[in-house]
Order: sequence, then structure tokens, then C-alpha cells
Amino acid sequence: MRILYVILTCEKYLNIRCKWQINTWIKEINSSSDYVFICSNSRSDKIIGYGTPDTYEAASFKILSFFKNFDLKDNFDYLFFCDDDTFANPKRLENKINDLTNFECYGRTGFCEENPIIINYNKQYLPCFFPSGGAGFLITVDVFNRIKKYVNENDYPLFLNTDITIGAWFKDNNVNILDGTDLLKAQNPDHAENVNLVDFISQHYCNEEHFNKLYQHICLL
Repeated sequence: MRILYVILTCEKYLNIRCKWQINTWIKEINSSSDYVFICSNSRSDKIIGYGTPDTYEAASFKILSFFKNFDLKDNFDYLFFCDDDTFANPKRLENKINDLTNFECYGRTGFCEENPIIINYNKQYLPCFFPSGGAGFLITVDVFNRIKKYVNENDYPLFLNTDITIGAWFKDNNVNILDGTDLLKAQNPDHAENVNLVDFISQHYCNEEHFNKLYQHICLL
């Protein structure tokens, strides 16, 4: 099973949050999987960017550039997208994939009726369901290729919120989102040692202490 972990970040956090991830859960991905950080500019094969602005408001442009330009080749079966303050449990994710059938996107689902739009081509994209980028979401290679073709050959929307951008693209391409209740979004990570998180795939809003605590509590059991 080959998973590419795609982590959205910025220059400010390359040597902070990204290192916390590298030193904890990223160690647990299997040898056939890999990871990449999306930033404003490329620095290595693990830190890629396409000259986008590095602000929060420009996050959708980073995701757009990734789908437009990244060469996935035939090396992976799935892509897991998350933020730089997300803790993920790779082994649990792999186990979950084995339980899923005929899915296109697996993510913690939200619903949006309106959101500030950056680019609009006079088409109704909202309301839409969307997968939470902070909680993390998994897509098949087929979905990646479908969206890549879509943003390279068609008009597309960009919203201020990256999750809504992805949701609108999925809606326009009939990508079904399977709701993942084991993908956490806002649960407080402070109580990780007191909560049974072994069955959970991800945890959002983590600081350095949370990363280390979750790594000890989950990955090193």
C-alpha cells in the first residue's frame, strides 16, 4: 500500500511544525509510502512550491498549484492531505483503507452554504460538502488525476477557505466523500493520555507537546 502524505505548510513553520511531524508520526509511514510539504517555493524533493504567495489567504493557490503541476507518476495508490499542525497515525490509516470499499474520498465531512470566493466563473458551486483539511482526508489516485485534469482544462472556483475550494471541485466532478468519524478535527489534544485515541487516524491543532504526547501514546504502544 503506497500513500503519499501531502502536508500544507508555509515558510514560517518549515523548521517548527514540519520538524515536529518529521520527528514523530512521519517516522511511522511504511517504506513504500512518502511525504511532501506544500510551501510557496520548492527547496527539495520533500518541500515543493510553485511561486505562490505564502499567506493564509493564498492557501487555495498552493493546493491549486499542487494539483496543476505535481507529477504523481505511478508510485502511489492514495494521497492523504493534512495540515502542518495535524498528527496522523499511518498504521491506523492503512488498516482503515483495508476496510473501505469503492470509496473516492475519506474525510471528516463538513457542509458550507457560503464562503468568501476569490475566483468565480458565474457558476453555482455552493452549497457543498467538503472534507476537513485539518483533520486530514484521503483520496484515490483516480480522484487526484480527475481533479488535475479538471483544473488544467476547465474554469474552476477558488475560495478563501481551502476546504471549501476542495469541496467545490469535488462537487463539480461528482467525487463522493465518505464521512470519517475517526478523523478528528477539534478535539482537545491535551488529554491524549486519558483518551483512547488508538482507533483514531488524526488529530488537529497540535503543538510540540501534543505531537510528542500523541506519538508516545499511539505510535509507540
